[in-house]
Amino acid sequence: QLREACAATGAAQAAFDAASARILQKLEAVVAELGVPGEVHGFGSLFSGLQCQGSDLDVSFLSSGGGDEDPDGASKAFRTEIFSRVLRHLPDCFINVTRVFKATTPLLKFTDAESGLEIDFCANNRLG
Repeated sequence: QLREACAATGAAQAAFDAASARILQKLEAVVAELGVPGEVHGFGSLFSGLQCQGSDLDVSFLSSGGGDEDPDGASKAFRTEIFSRVLRHLPDCFINVTRVFKATTPLLKFTDAESGLEIDFCANNRLG
């Protein structure tokens, strides 16, 4: 019943899927400009199919090592540097940017202007 209560239907699911794919492509382009090897991965309710009205898109940049970055991504300095670089390269299509650094998992929150989908962007959240 939970899946039925939360899962978007038909056109709504297709809209979520299209917006998520477009957003991930834009964030992958941002990450390509960072100069730190790694990948962008989506996780959470939109990827599990359990999204509800108002669900956000959870995204993590996972560094792949090589270079001067923190290999485990655990250091505050590493995350701060990644977030700083992302903010410098974030396209204007993302609005309402907020830094949430005092959370258990520090992140950037922003909104995709086209779809209105909110994005939580973290660095090296390998548990997501």
